Amino acid sequence: MVFKEIDKIKVKGKDEAITIYEPVGLESEVEKKVLDELKLWHQTIRSYRFPPMDQVEVNLLNLQRMNPDCSLYELYAKGSGGQAQKPSAGRMGRRDRFRREIAADAVP
Repeated sequence: MVFKEIDKIKVKGKDEAITIYEPVGLESEVEKKVLDELKLWHQTIRSYRFPPMDQVEVNLLNLQRMNPDCSLYELYAKGSGGQAQKPSAGRMGRRDRFRREIAADAVP
């Protein structure tokens, strides 16, 4: 099974954040272009969390071109806000805001 990492969230009653994933499909049935997109996404989300963030905005732009219907990429792009050079404390504030947006979008 292939999964797409969405984010890490802090759950009430737990000390450590947990990772949430979206199931993509069986590895044998997932197209190569989707696997390539996932590889780039996982590189991007790692870079987003751990500076330097130099490549994050470029990767997000490429991901949006690969899959324009994926609102997750748009949210992360909005969360990065073109601020790759800002101190990490500032990025954490933006991350928290758009994580709330992700959670709000997930509620039917």
